[in-house]
Amino acid sequence: MSFRTWSWSLLALSLGCTKEATPLALETLVPPVGHVVPAFCTKAIDGKRFVVEGAFSLPDPVTVNEKDFVDLELSGASGRGIRVQAKDGTHLESLTAQMQEVTSAGYRQVKGALPKNALRIRAKGGEELLEGQQAVATIEVEVLTKFQSDDVSACVFHFVEARRR
Repeated sequence: MSFRTWSWSLLALSLGCTKEATPLALETLVPPVGHVVPAFCTKAIDGKRFVVEGAFSLPDPVTVNEKDFVDLELSGASGRGIRVQAKDGTHLESLTAQMQEVTSAGYRQVKGALPKNALRIRAKGGEELLEGQQAVATIEVEVLTKFQSDDVSACVFHFVEARRR
């Protein structure tokens, strides 16, 4: 295979690997009161991407795990929302560098207090989203199942990208 053929094949392959994202109301992903798993969370949506609108905020307290993931709260118009995992230092300006009163929170996890306006999300197109600003976010769903019964036990939402609304 020549270099030219190889490079075009690689380009076609990389363009074909992008996942489509489907617009969805954020409230669809929020479990009903008294439930842990939303009805929408089925094995059929595992690995799919969705575009939702809402405002990001930090939970209290903030915990960064051993893989540098932090949970952000994404809330819709109703005030209810979901937790979205984002990579500290990649999707966000580093939170661990801003933490004060840092304590250990279990195996290789840290938790601490943050100054006001610490949340700065690196948005699409070089924009920066601050806590509370309305955003259009793309998230990817990971469906977790029980080991023996294979029933759905939870949905984990992963941050892919965001932009201002």
